[in-house]
Amino acid sequence: EEVLPGFLTKLNALAEENDGHLACKRYTWSDLYFSALIGLFVFAFDGEGILDDYPGLKSVVDNVLELPVIKEWVDERPETDF
Repeated sequence: EEVLPGFLTKLNALAEENDGHLACKRYTWSDLYFSALIGLFVFAFDGEGILDDYPGLKSVVDNVLELPVIKEWVDERPETDF
């Protein structure tokens, strides 16, 4: 309850400074890793609205999910609990 919000607040500030990316104002591996890990956090900790207070981080995830190759994979992947 203390560590994660502080961490997300700092990352959110970076995302807002970098136009919806975590670094360099463009896609980097950090955007992809963050987007994958936040999905795991949502599943593991029942944190469906975990990014509600972090619009910059929500933009990071949205930007990654809009990449054509990732969007296609997400749309076509098998349904699982994860």
